[in-house]
Amino acid sequence: MMATLRAAEDKLRERPEITEARIATDLIGRQIKLDPRSISWRFDTRVTEITIVQSNYSGDAATIDINVISETGPKSLFPRRAAGMLRLRYEWSAGWTLARIENLDFKEQ
Repeated sequence: MMATLRAAEDKLRERPEITEARIATDLIGRQIKLDPRSISWRFDTRVTEITIVQSNYSGDAATIDINVISETGPKSLFPRRAAGMLRLRYEWSAGWTLARIENLDFKEQ
């Protein structure tokens, strides 16, 4: 009986892995400060490339370091491009939610 209960609890604690496709969706509409800190970057629908460099899952939290390349949309008057490393912090609450974005070396190219 206890083994069955523990197996059910373990099943509830399983968290799906956060994929690059999920990250691309989560970044859309988000904004991050660039260097110099007075400049900011807003992720449009054009996150062109995401690579997960490192991920760490710990209970209801996940920290993921990514390398990302992003461009402004095609209707932009002055097309821009930014690339570099970001650290994403996710929290679990009935599903993974992107809670914070930290700029490691993401900058305009």
